[in-house]
Amino acid sequence: MDEIAQNRQAICDFLNSKKPEKAANAAQAASKTEAPTAPLQALGAIGQASLGQAWQQHPAKQVLEQSLPLAQGTIRQYPWLSLGAASALGAVLVLSPGLRRQAWRSLQGQLPDSLRQWL
Repeated sequence: MDEIAQNRQAICDFLNSKKPEKAANAAQAASKTEAPTAPLQALGAIGQASLGQAWQQHPAKQVLEQSLPLAQGTIRQYPWLSLGAASALGAVLVLSPGLRRQAWRSLQGQLPDSLRQWL
């Protein structure tokens, strides 16, 4: 056991001696490649604020807030059944050629008019 402890201590010493060098190298590399981020941060804040306001007014938010506690209670009460249902739904979505074809068309914007009016 003494040999194992010595090896472990040697590994820890080696790792501790290398950490400051790597941190200094990473800091130097980051300072060399810094770009002006103030305009990007401003655009990000504007986008986040506008998306936040849009989500607050969206009807799907209310549906989510109403159904989330019910879904959480059901999942806690029947965890294995919920896992099985989620797996089955995922398998149906992945393996069904019609659903894959419809998802592909919707991604391409080529849904039939009868379905486009419902979406």
